[in-house]
Amino acid sequence: MYRDNNNYILDSYFGIGILNRFAFILDYSRYTSFNVLTSILRVIPKRGFHLLISYDFSDENNEKMRLGGGFSIFYNPYLEIMSRYYYYFEDKYKVLAFSFHIGF
Repeated sequence: MYRDNNNYILDSYFGIGILNRFAFILDYSRYTSFNVLTSILRVIPKRGFHLLISYDFSDENNEKMRLGGGFSIFYNPYLEIMSRYYYYFEDKYKVLAFSFHIGF
């Protein structure tokens, strides 16, 4: 659970790796007023560098969907730097997003 823009967010995920080259992750986030289900396919050409394709479905404001693509640098098992370029289907706009993930 974490807080983002005055919303408390409950986040959980499940993933499976295949042959050390592919990983598939489902992520479910529950915000105060909406939910997001994300599916991510990670292609791992080299250890510590992942290519990402994601599809998000959100029930925020009449069911928004977005497609994302990008990369992740994951050399340290406790720190990930991710960049994704999103395309929103309903609004026809694009967003470049960066995120840092810290694990313990």
